[in-house]
Amino acid sequence: MNYEQYMQSAGWAAKRAQRLAIDGHKWRTCGHTGDTWPLQVHHVTYERLGAEDAENDLITLCTACH
Repeated sequence: MNYEQYMQSAGWAAKRAQRLAIDGHKWRTCGHTGDTWPLQVHHVTYERLGAEDAENDLITLCTACH
């Protein structure tokens, strides 16, 4: 499965939801809650793409910080 397919998968949706919960549905860098820009979950590393550790491989960012 390529990156684009993975980003549309149920597996990614679950990892994304897990990271959002970890971050309290707030952007990690600026602390906003998504009322100005949508919340984005970013890969800190792509080493484990498809098998990410939501705690260490992902972070919640806003569009401006991303």
